[in-house]
Amino acid sequence: MNTAIILLTVLLTAITAEPAGSAPATEPVTVQLSGIDHPLVGHLRQINDSRFLLQGEKQYYEFSGDQILTVDGRDEVPDSVRGTGRLIASSFYEKILPGGDVEVWSRNDVVNDTPRMLTSTSWGVADWELEQTQEKEIYDAYGNRLNLQVVPGVDGKHQAVVEFLVPVAPTETMGLVVKTLKRGASAIDGDTWRYTFNVDFSEDRTFLRKIELPNGATIRATYAGCRSLVHGGKVFLLSQRYYPANTVDPLTIEYTLP
Repeated sequence: MNTAIILLTVLLTAITAEPAGSAPATEPVTVQLSGIDHPLVGHLRQINDSRFLLQGEKQYYEFSGDQILTVDGRDEVPDSVRGTGRLIASSFYEKILPGGDVEVWSRNDVVNDTPRMLTSTSWGVADWELEQTQEKEIYDAYGNRLNLQVVPGVDGKHQAVVEFLVPVAPTETMGLVVKTLKRGASAIDGDTWRYTFNVDFSEDRTFLRKIELPNGATIRATYAGCRSLVHGGKVFLLSQRYYPANTVDPLTIEYTLP
C-alpha cells in the first residue's frame, strides 16, 4: 500500500490577528519589503522555496522572497527563519449548530511526490482522538465518500488510513474534504453559549478559521484576532494566524441566542 501524509492547504491573505498564547520559536525581526515604505516587525518564517510569512503583532503577511530587501538591516535572510520542519497550512469552516454541536469542515491536499500511484493516505491518531476520528466523513475532489479505518500503529499509537477510489498520479495533488462532528462542543452557561477550540499543534502551522454562528446569534466576546462579518443575516467570525509548533492557545467565543 502506498501512502501519503495529508497536507492541509489554503490560499493565505493578510487579515487582523493578535499574539497567541505562547511566543514563536524565533525572535522578532525587522523586515523591509520592496513596495512598502515602512518596515514590518514580527516573526519571519519561510513557507517554501520562494515564499515567506511574517506574523506581526496585529497582522499576518505573506510575500515572495524576492520582495525582501533587508532583515534586521542585512541583505541576507537568516537561516533561523527557514524553520526546522514542515509548515502546514490549515483551513477550517466550523458551523455551530443551535444545540451546541459543531460541524468542522477542513480542506486538505494529498500531494504525490513519489514515482508511484498513491492509493491511500494516513496519519497518526492519539487515544483521545479515537472516537472522533472513527466518525469522520472524508470526501475526494470528485464527491466520493472514502472509507476510513483506524488501525494499530507503532509504539502503541493508532493510524488512520483512507483508501482512495481514484488513485493519485505522480506529481498530482488530490483535494480532500474532511467533516468532523464535535458533540456538545459549545455549552451554555446561564444565557451565554461558550465554544472553545484548543490550539495545540505538534508542527508549525498557519491556521485560517471561518466560524458560522446559529441564526439569530449575538456575539458577546471573541478571542483576540477575530473579526466578524454578516452575510445573508448570519454572523461569521474570521481569523488567521501563524502558530509555531507546540503553541498552546485556547480560542474561545461567547454568544447568545434569541
